[in-house]
Amino acid sequence: MAHSARSLLDAVWSKIASKSVAASPPAVLIHDPAAEGAQDLDDPFLDPKARERAGNLIARAAKGTKDPAP
Repeated sequence: MAHSARSLLDAVWSKIASKSVAASPPAVLIHDPAAEGAQDLDDPFLDPKARERAGNLIARAAKGTKDPAP
């Protein structure tokens, strides 16, 4: 019984290992060197909503509209 369980585990493990090794790397790898460094948690642009608001403000300014943010 123990031998069959061991062979079953070996078969399952070999299938899992072969799939993880056979996976191809992504076509494009983007590396941000600044991501490795420390981040200022008080930086308002760390917040995705703040970045979106700033982006909308810049886009409206580029279009020349003066309407307030929705």
